[in-house]
Amino acid sequence: AASPAAAQAPLIDGLGGPLGYGTDCLGPNDDGSSSAVDLTTAFPSGLAFFGSTFRLLYVNTNGNITFAGPLAAYRSAAFPVSDRPMVAPYWADVDIRTPEVCNGTELPSPETCHSPTSGGVWWSVEPGRIVVPWHLVGYYDCHTDQRMSFQLLFSTPPSCAADDEIDVEFRYELCGWATGDRSMGVGGLGGIEAQVG
Repeated sequence: AASPAAAQAPLIDGLGGPLGYGTDCLGPNDDGSSSAVDLTTAFPSGLAFFGSTFRLLYVNTNGNITFAGPLAAYRSAAFPVSDRPMVAPYWADVDIRTPEVCNGTELPSPETCHSPTSGGVWWSVEPGRIVVPWHLVGYYDCHTDQRMSFQLLFSTPPSCAADDEIDVEFRYELCGWATGDRSMGVGGLGGIEAQVG
């Protein structure tokens, strides 16, 4: 079996919450999304993206954020994959259900943040910055033998930038899998692999 690769960019923490990744997170789910997240605390005029300005975003389990609505379902298809503008540090079939949910001894509750120590999707919005970490997440169908830790960061660039510009950064701390079971993967590898963009 392949070993997870340790990447060169540790996740930014110190954002509050029990692990330092923020106080908001998704509960255990497969293909879930947050409710609308107001991003005007970070960027009061909204966020300009391909000719439109957005004031809300949605954090989706499957390694992306979207504007103009959530995107729950995962499809193994090349970009563009939806009618919603998307930024994806790791568009893949992420599964953050707990073993108890997967084996049927606990009901899933995607609207409730359980502050997981692993398998969590978090977000933090503060003046000049939005940080969204996917921390030690597994892959579909309920696999946790390999994990991924990656992060999306929107931030205000240095003062010489135009008023409506932002920096977008993808950070990868642990790279352990590339494919979920529905994407013809075996053990998290092969098949139709994850995309970034």
